[in-house]
Amino acid sequence: MVGFRYEVYIIPEVSKNASDYKNGASVVSSSLSATDKASFSEISGVTVSLETTSVKEGTGNSIEVPREITYSPLVLKRGLTGAQSQLMAWVAANMIENKEKKLTIVTKTVIVNLLNDQGVPLMSWVFHGAFPTKWSMSGLKAMSNDLVIEELELKYERFFPVVLGV
Repeated sequence: MVGFRYEVYIIPEVSKNASDYKNGASVVSSSLSATDKASFSEISGVTVSLETTSVKEGTGNSIEVPREITYSPLVLKRGLTGAQSQLMAWVAANMIENKEKKLTIVTKTVIVNLLNDQGVPLMSWVFHGAFPTKWSMSGLKAMSNDLVIEELELKYERFFPVVLGV
C-alpha cells in the first residue's frame, strides 16, 4: 500500500476483559487524543497461531487437538519519535534501567494505527501486555530533538484489530 504509514501510541495498561473486543474503538479513540506518538514506516509480526498436539484415539488414529495460542513479536521499523517521548521513556525503563538485572517489566497497551495518505486512521490494532525486547537506533542528529528508531521489537499477551473507517 503505497502512501500508507503507521503511528504508534502507548497508553497505560487497560482492562483485559473480553469486552475489550467490543469496546475496541473506545480504547483506540482514547489514544487519538494523546499528544505523544511515534510514526513508523513498516510494521510486522501481527501474527497469531494456534499450536496443536497429536493425540492417539482408541482406534489407533491420531487427531490434532488445540494446545495453546501463540503470538509472534511485533516489530516496528524505521520510526521517528521525540527524544523525551513516553515511548522512549518506557523503552529505557524496561531495557536500559534494568541493566542491574532487577527485571521489573512495565507493560503497556500499544495501539498501532494504519493511516491513509491524508493521515486519517483506517484500521487499528490493540496490543495488550506489551513490553520491549529489542531496540536499535540509527544515528543521532545534533540539530534535532528527534530519535530515529531503526527497529523496536515488542512481545505482548494478545491483540485484536479495530476497523475505524475506509
